[in-house]
Amino acid sequence: MRKEMHLLLVLVVLTGCSNNFTKTETTYVFGNPDADEMLEMDPDVDMFQWNDGIYVTDIAWVNALEIEIDQEVGTITNQSYDPEAFANGTSTKLPIGSVIFSVKDQSNILIVKDGEKLIRYLHLVEG
Repeated sequence: MRKEMHLLLVLVVLTGCSNNFTKTETTYVFGNPDADEMLEMDPDVDMFQWNDGIYVTDIAWVNALEIEIDQEVGTITNQSYDPEAFANGTSTKLPIGSVIFSVKDQSNILIVKDGEKLIRYLHLVEG
């Protein structure tokens, strides 16, 4: 909660000091969300970590996109709800062995094949 208040204060100051009201710049004070922050906000979150980033599912606009799988990039190697155990390849819900694919023309989205299901995940970034 304290981090959000600091970020809000920074955004208010940046917006208030701006002479250009059609463009807003955001300063990334705290970096991208990590497993600890996500599990604190939602203990039942469906997420995984890949390339040091957190990916979450059930994002309506991501599910509405027309996208094409590119290539296999890895697999889920661990399952945990313990933020201390989170590393690349760790998921809260996906079973070990689920295959991760990149998406053509969308570097912020990955698709995971869980059995016959293809699930879209969005990389969370601050801002």
